[in-house]
Amino acid sequence: MVLNLTTIDYIFSAVILILSFRGVYKGFVSELLSMASIILGVGAAVLFSGVFTDSLEKVWGKSNWNFIVAFLIIFLLVYIIAKIFEGLLHRLFEALHLEKLDRVLGFFLGVGEGILVITIVLFVLMWQPIFDSTSLIQNSLFAQLLLPLMPPPSSIPVPKVNINNV
Repeated sequence: MVLNLTTIDYIFSAVILILSFRGVYKGFVSELLSMASIILGVGAAVLFSGVFTDSLEKVWGKSNWNFIVAFLIIFLLVYIIAKIFEGLLHRLFEALHLEKLDRVLGFFLGVGEGILVITIVLFVLMWQPIFDSTSLIQNSLFAQLLLPLMPPPSSIPVPKVNINNV
């Protein structure tokens, strides 16, 4: 069986290679908890900033800045806690001499990140209405493997935008 890779396959392969090397360099613990600290920080800030805004209004009075301050305080608090946990876990891996395991798991996490990035790019290419992307990904190995796993773009409701008026 002969693999005919397209230009986009080479680009996607480079993305996976770069992210997997980054995972090896940073290690599993640092890579995973760096992402988690941002995701958890934003998630907690979105969920709880409204409640905290009400508390700030009682102290400072009504202001447009209360929501922004509440969002930033909650984000930074969760982010710092996650970073402290990352440091503790990293020291634990070092104390148990598990650095090699950390690097190997970081490699696989990087490969997973690369596949996730490629999946998102393929989905956006199929979803966007600006140009027909079928010729771009028609013979792509990654598209043949990943597109059947995704929902069809037509199943996602999108507001109609008239490009002539923009």
